[in-house]
Amino acid sequence: MAGGGVACLGPVTQRVFLKNMGGDARMQVLLRNCSDPSSRKQLIRSYDLLTSPAHMGERFLFLCLLAPGRLAAPPTPTGLKLDKKSPAPLPVAGFSESNHVW
Repeated sequence: MAGGGVACLGPVTQRVFLKNMGGDARMQVLLRNCSDPSSRKQLIRSYDLLTSPAHMGERFLFLCLLAPGRLAAPPTPTGLKLDKKSPAPLPVAGFSESNHVW
């Protein structure tokens, strides 16, 4: 990359990243479509292993580096004035905050 700096998103824990990516919803779909009790148990154990703070959920971190131009600014509302207490979500899936732009 020639000039322009780097935007850094994260690090976020594996638990946060997977939940932000819709892991809970995907798990519900898998469980709803699974009729075998043994497979259901395996799915639950596996998801717990990936997301539990006692296991991999807090031990592994996700970090994203990208060109600052890839961070799209949220559109400015026209007409109706909206008061927002929290910042607009970032346009990078899985991350909930931007730490640095260099």
